[in-house]
Order: sequence, then structure tokens, then C-alpha cells
Amino acid sequence: MHGDNGMDSAWTGKSLEPRQRRLANFLAAGAILVFSLATGADILSHAKQQDFLNLYTGGLLAREGQYQRLHDPVLQLRRERDLAGPGRTLVPFVRPHFYALALSPLTLLPLDKAFVVWLALQVALLVALLALAGRDMGSEGVLLAAMFAGPLLGFCTGRTAFSLRCCHTSASAVSSAGKSGAADFGGACYW
Repeated sequence: MHGDNGMDSAWTGKSLEPRQRRLANFLAAGAILVFSLATGADILSHAKQQDFLNLYTGGLLAREGQYQRLHDPVLQLRRERDLAGPGRTLVPFVRPHFYALALSPLTLLPLDKAFVVWLALQVALLVALLALAGRDMGSEGVLLAAMFAGPLLGFCTGRTAFSLRCCHTSASAVSSAGKSGAADFGGACYW
């Protein structure tokens, strides 16, 4: 479809698509998201004890000022066992110091509550990403974004790839608006 100036609506970001198609795309995207999230919900307890636990441990060590020992596997394993019980094997925190510092406020909460907050932040990022897709590409962009269930399942497990991808997408959006300083920072967070 073409707008008044002859530009394709996909390039202008304006929604000129028919109402029925827009509604169908949003309903399909919603169904895909609900299915993906329901599938991922089965692994939440495992995720809290594996993927999120190492992030929480890194944040805890940062909050304690243990930056020099942040990647010490013996210390990490001891902390993980203190939090999740004996008999577990190490899931190491391998991210840089600044990442541990960014996670440290979560450790002011107990592990269970911190995990809920972490998931809430991930859901907020998902909504923001879908809003950006809708703004830039219309309902078809939202449907396309919803079809990538891998990142959705990743955020359900507490992994950070989804968060980092949102940083990158936000940086790209800021960059296209001509604000390269913020875009460079967001891109750096992604890489």
C-alpha cells in the first residue's frame, strides 16, 4: 500500500493495513506467544536453579565486592550450594565484571523473588520489542517477532540472550533516529 507521498507503508512505519488483517496478525501473534510461554513455563524451576542461579551468584559476589574472585569456580560453587543446596554441580558465571555489577541489585532480594523480578523485566523487554516491531513494521512485524519462539523460551529460562538482543534492537532504533552515542552503548551491551 502507498501513503500520500507515494512511499510504501513498511518504510514509513505508518499502519495502512486493513483492520481485519491487522486483527488477524495480532491474534496469531498472541496465540504464538501464549503457546511459547506455556511451553517454557514447564522449565522455570530448572531455569531458576541453573541459568538464573549463576547470574544471581555473580551479582551476589559483585555486591559483596568480590570482583577479584568473581570467576573463581570454587567460590562460585560454594555460593551456589549455599543458595540451592548441596550436591549440585557448578554452573559458572562467565560474564564480565560490569555485568555482575548490573545484576547486583537483584541480590537484595531472596533468590525466588529475584527470579520473579528478572522474569518481569524480561516480559517488559518483550513487550517493548513487540511495540518497536509494531511501530516500525505494523502488525506483520509483531507476528514475525512472535514467531521466533527460541528467544521467548530463552527468556523463560532466565538466560540473558533475550535481554541483550533487546538492547541491540533498542540501540538500532536509537541509531536510526540519529542518536549514535546511545546506540553505540546499546550495541556494546549486546556484544
